[in-house]
Amino acid sequence: MEPIICGPSAFKYYRTPPQVLALCHELPTIRNRAAQTALPNNPTAQAVLGTTIHSLISTRSQHTGAVHMKQHLWEGPRPSDCEFEDPIVGTLTSPLFTLLTLSREYTATEVAMAMYELCGKFTVYAPSKELEALLPSPDDARKLGFGWQRVVDPRGMPSSLWMREPLVEIHELKDFAEDIKGVRGARTFSAAADMVLGVTRSPLEVKAAMLLGLPRTKGGFGFLLETDRVIRLDASARSIVGKDYLVADLYLESSDGTRALDIECQGAVVHSGLGAAISDADRTCAVEAMGIDLLYLTENQLRSGHKLEIFAGLVGDKLGQKLQQRTDRMRRKENELRFHLSKGWEGLCEVS
Repeated sequence: MEPIICGPSAFKYYRTPPQVLALCHELPTIRNRAAQTALPNNPTAQAVLGTTIHSLISTRSQHTGAVHMKQHLWEGPRPSDCEFEDPIVGTLTSPLFTLLTLSREYTATEVAMAMYELCGKFTVYAPSKELEALLPSPDDARKLGFGWQRVVDPRGMPSSLWMREPLVEIHELKDFAEDIKGVRGARTFSAAADMVLGVTRSPLEVKAAMLLGLPRTKGGFGFLLETDRVIRLDASARSIVGKDYLVADLYLESSDGTRALDIECQGAVVHSGLGAAISDADRTCAVEAMGIDLLYLTENQLRSGHKLEIFAGLVGDKLGQKLQQRTDRMRRKENELRFHLSKGWEGLCEVS
């Protein structure tokens, strides 16, 4: 039986843009040790799976001990619809099953970050210099129908951030968590799924949603929020921005529904790269014309516990909501959460 690519290697595959996959050659069969030992030197494996290949085996006799192959034993039945066939790399665990295999190796926070990416409208992938030279331009990629849009930085240079449609629906996380109860890794998977508060469009939005929206007991500030909320504009607001609607990164309302707040995550790559062509001043004017307050949140504020606490206090004031006093345990949880979120997103669930 052919090994099934799983864990960090499968996660890396699901982060790989179709523009990159189109440049790759089919991997050789990897049933025996010699083939598995040679695999990490294959350009396709390096670009799509990583230098250490994680695979799933069903019996101990399948273990080859090949260098740079990390094999994981899965005994007993597997979840339904757990495999995916790719003509280039072979058999992989499905996105949901991949998240479960990650739940055996990583913390709930790290798995939640991976869930946000697969359930979100973005992914992070940095091609090698060799691949970079071969990739089509954004205009050519659109003409070829790849569907994934690469974001450029303020200098017009391609970044590691790509926009695409979600690969997993959030409700599928909850349903899958029910189906896998009792399986090793299920508790971590379920805890991670509970931390996913909505669909996001960048790592910066994920960090903001988690730090502001998770309960105090999990390291957040406990605000009830929506992500990717559509704000329909009236005629006056439309005349300012020339659009029928705007999308709020984070949207919050007071408990009595009389106050609303739009929090925009001000990351240079996201806001300049998507070509929104709406100035911060015009957006502020249009949103506030709708009776909604607006605040901008930066990466620097998210990194600093002191700055974020001041920002959260301002959010509470805008909503007429007093922040709960934090205990020492809550502060430790917040520091743990910020530690995980401060790691480079490109290295999320790094292949090792």
